Amino acid sequence: MYYIFIVNALAPPILTIFNPFRMMKYFKRRILINKKTESTLTQFEAHKLFEEDIQDIPSQYAVIIKTMLLTSFYFTAMPIVCVFTIIGLCLFYWANKVFFLSLNSLTPS
Repeated sequence: MYYIFIVNALAPPILTIFNPFRMMKYFKRRILINKKTESTLTQFEAHKLFEEDIQDIPSQYAVIIKTMLLTSFYFTAMPIVCVFTIIGLCLFYWANKVFFLSLNSLTPS
């Protein structure tokens, strides 16, 4: 049962930092930059490739609420769950802060 809480605490910050879609976009950028020949991309495709992702705040809020509800449900049976949750939420906060300050694109207005 502890494994569920450990995964619940560690999976969201790890997936926020090491997002597979962002990593794939980064590798496509590197390949395009290191390519010595002229690119066949249109300007629109190049913009889509080089712009960063928009932060999805509602889904992040849902992850936090899910973690808090799971913790409050099992806290009376296993008090160590609170420690896992605090560590996970701190990691999630810092991962989102790094993503928001350095790897984020502005929302379209």
